[in-house]
Amino acid sequence: MRFAIALASVLLAASARKPANTVATFLNDPFGNANAFVSPDGKHALWGDYENSELEMEDTAAHAKRPVAGMTVQTLSLAWSPDSRYFAVNDRPASDIEDAYLFNTDTLERTKLRDSLTAARPQVIRYYLHDDNGPFLTHGRNVLHSYLHVLRWLDGEHVELQLHGSTGGRFAHDNPDGHLYPAECFDLRYRVGLDGSVQRISGRVFSETSTPNEDACGWG
Repeated sequence: MRFAIALASVLLAASARKPANTVATFLNDPFGNANAFVSPDGKHALWGDYENSELEMEDTAAHAKRPVAGMTVQTLSLAWSPDSRYFAVNDRPASDIEDAYLFNTDTLERTKLRDSLTAARPQVIRYYLHDDNGPFLTHGRNVLHSYLHVLRWLDGEHVELQLHGSTGGRFAHDNPDGHLYPAECFDLRYRVGLDGSVQRISGRVFSETSTPNEDACGWG
């Protein structure tokens, strides 16, 4: 009987623990180690240093802190891999752009997923906000919003990556060819591996023909 009671207590305590979240989760305000995002194995914790705009990682046993990277803490979302070897970071430094990164927990080596996606699917460049020479133009439209972020870890080796946003259209009287270019909305999802592999999961691109305003997409 005592063994059964003890076992029940252990199971109850285990079920009461907050499960490690492998789905992208925003850091809680107030930022800092009091609201840390702990790895599934419990060995590391991520938290935001708001004053210095930096993401920090702490060894929970040694309480040793390491700076990860400069980030926009108040809009940051994170996701640990199930085995705690990697973590994903979604950084939105401005209202019109977001980038996603994967970090190796041990080395803090960073992979920029926009580069990984471009290497495997160069056609997605048309949906990026800009390059060093200014805004991309696609079919007479400027890309106005481009958000790339990890939605979740699918397993220890792959994440589900979403690229969504909108282009701004042009009224006929503003275009040299006299055509109306409506806003184009896009929502593309990919399975991206730590080895750089990319597989398309789904894709949705549509135009709002009544207006060239990107707000028609619902996320402008």
